[in-house]
Amino acid sequence: MPMGAKLAALDAAAWETRAHQATRTGDREGAAAAWRQVCERRPDDPVALRRLAILLLDLNQPEEARSFAKRVLAVSPGCAISRDVLKRARASMAGTPQGWA
Repeated sequence: MPMGAKLAALDAAAWETRAHQATRTGDREGAAAAWRQVCERRPDDPVALRRLAILLLDLNQPEEARSFAKRVLAVSPGCAISRDVLKRARASMAGTPQGWA
């Protein structure tokens, strides 16, 4: 693995740790910012994309949540959670918010 790729992987891992820490302390905005950094460094990571989509939906940012949910489905078409996030984001954008089941 080239040195640049190794550094990017380490950087993504550090951001992921920050995302988990922010989530544990209830800092949803901080967690979303950290997950964004992970997604920039690992753009095809379905777990990171899904976690960011869920956070964005919780932060009442349905358009962005929808975008990230679509990215998850592009790399992991069978992800039921992302299908649900996408459905809820669309409903929220249409003015018919639905709570998590």
